[in-house]
Amino acid sequence: MLSKIKSLVTLIAVIFIGQSSFAQLGLGIRLGGNLTGTDGSAFQSRKRIGFQAGADLTFKFHEKIAIQAEPTYHLLRVASHTYAPDNPQGISAGRRSLRYINVPLLLKLHLTNGFALLGGPDLNQLLNVGVHRLNNEAQAFIKRPNVGYMLGIDLGNLYFRYRNMRHYNTVIDNGDAQINQFQLGFKWSIF
Repeated sequence: MLSKIKSLVTLIAVIFIGQSSFAQLGLGIRLGGNLTGTDGSAFQSRKRIGFQAGADLTFKFHEKIAIQAEPTYHLLRVASHTYAPDNPQGISAGRRSLRYINVPLLLKLHLTNGFALLGGPDLNQLLNVGVHRLNNEAQAFIKRPNVGYMLGIDLGNLYFRYRNMRHYNTVIDNGDAQINQFQLGFKWSIF
């Protein structure tokens, strides 16, 4: 999945460079915090604090419309249910730190000079799949790429994002966890 994400980012960069005579390109960095909650068969929690750091690549093909890719590293925290901790395919109750890489591809609509709305698909991959184990020592999470969605607002150098995705696990019934994340942070333009 990591190689697919790298290929996607490279393809987007090539398209941006090839189209530079027709559009305005942008590159920036971003840093912020997140509140993540889960709802699923094995994982359910109130909002937990994490962080994210990444970049944005913007292809502005119209004065008010752009496509923006935001490759980002995330640390988010979730909590497992207290049920079935003694089951061999159960997992002990407690908090888990999950590290993701994601690449949302967003349509960006500039409503005013400093205000924009964004939305689109979010491709993501869990990086620390093998860290969390079931009671029988099998992996708790399934290693496969996931697709979710992201909605957002840019207000000057401040950004807000809402991510929604599912992550599949092997706890008890091979269920999934609905992950909802709210992000707030700052972005800086390089060019």
